[in-house]
Amino acid sequence: MNDNPYQSPHHSGQSNAYRIGGYDLKVVRATRFLGILLLIQGFLQPISSIVGIFLFQMFNKNLPLLLTFFSLISLMHILAGIWVLDLKGRMFGITTLLLGLANALTLVSALPAIALAVFGLLLLFHPAARKAFELREKGQTRDQVLRFFESQEFNDGS
Repeated sequence: MNDNPYQSPHHSGQSNAYRIGGYDLKVVRATRFLGILLLIQGFLQPISSIVGIFLFQMFNKNLPLLLTFFSLISLMHILAGIWVLDLKGRMFGITTLLLGLANALTLVSALPAIALAVFGLLLLFHPAARKAFELREKGQTRDQVLRFFESQEFNDGS
């Protein structure tokens, strides 16, 4: 008899860190969406940064330095987007998302920068996404990684 009244009657006692197909496959497929969002942010960030910097110009005289900094972050977003689309560069993606929060200083595109960082960090720190990037690092193609998550072999939770 089960002593926990809140536990599911169908609980097997095994970890659900990785489920076959279902949710974890959706998490891995969501990395493609994150890559597209990173590319969009990388292309749109210079426009919003320039507008925000000119609004912010009266408080700071280092305009060329700020434009260079935000241009570098934009290029990082584009590169991270390309890599994340192919399940590569997880740590570079995390670094880019954190540096992208600096765009919130311009106040023009603060909400998209924060939303992208929260979504991206939650996704990239998910165990299934971490495992997918590890498999890709070991030489498997993106399609092989997706098939791995679809297969019945992925059930040990390690």
